[in-house]
Amino acid sequence: KTIAAVALLFAIHSYRSSPFFVLDEVDAALDKVNVEKLASFMANRSHGHNGAKGVQSIVISLKDYFYDKADALVGVTRDVSQACSKVLTF
Repeated sequence: KTIAAVALLFAIHSYRSSPFFVLDEVDAALDKVNVEKLASFMANRSHGHNGAKGVQSIVISLKDYFYDKADALVGVTRDVSQACSKVLTF
């Protein structure tokens, strides 16, 4: 169901585009093979294809094989000693 929903989302985007996507744990129900396929597909779309402009994506994921394909990473972690959050960028 997840792959079908994401396929529908990208089909709608190819018809009526938006400047970016925000996807929250879209990979949660997927196995490793499908997560890697989705990550590769999104990476290809972000760089553009067939003369089309690339799409920017913000993806919240806990699976390392998804964010291994990312161009940039932003991590947010909790600092208990200072009672605040820290932001890490890579």
